[in-house]
Amino acid sequence: MENRFNKYNVTRDLIVSLEKEGKVLAIYPSEPLFISNLEKDVDKLTNIYNLGYSDANNMISKIKKYIGGGKNEE
Repeated sequence: MENRFNKYNVTRDLIVSLEKEGKVLAIYPSEPLFISNLEKDVDKLTNIYNLGYSDANNMISKIKKYIGGGKNEE
């Protein structure tokens, strides 16, 4: 647990590097998530879900382009 943050930072840096190379498409929340991983408040969870849905919807063309390798989608 003492060094967990180091592994997190190394992994995050790798993801950023791979994204710059076009090898991965990283999808991040558009705003900070102030929520516990054990959250049970339905309103908070619903808000997080809606944020994720909205963020994905805003990126849909980028996602389709990445998945399709740049091909036109029908």
